[in-house]
Amino acid sequence: MQHLPSFINMATRTPPALRLPDEVLLKIFGLVEVLEYDTEAKLVMADRNDDTIADIQNCRLVCRKFRDLASEVLVRVVRVDIGRPSIAKLDEMSRHPGISKGVRSVRICQGIY
Repeated sequence: MQHLPSFINMATRTPPALRLPDEVLLKIFGLVEVLEYDTEAKLVMADRNDDTIADIQNCRLVCRKFRDLASEVLVRVVRVDIGRPSIAKLDEMSRHPGISKGVRSVRICQGIY
């Protein structure tokens, strides 16, 4: 039986991070989670900076497993203003298989008339 060169064997092995249980990876991704999403504007962070969003977004680009898991910690709170565009965005987010798993609350903001 012929042995493959070691560099080929290394390339086909599963990286250690992908062998971690999903629960562990979720905890790791949760350390840099984005806290709030404003459907009218953009992501809103509490005690976070723009790098937080980029970190989670970059994790989602690594592979399918990271994409699925990191999506769950991307948005925890959704802020919805009463209005068609905002409600449409909430509906879109609720249908996303990964992001919808991570949403913990929805804040409904009504304008003062």
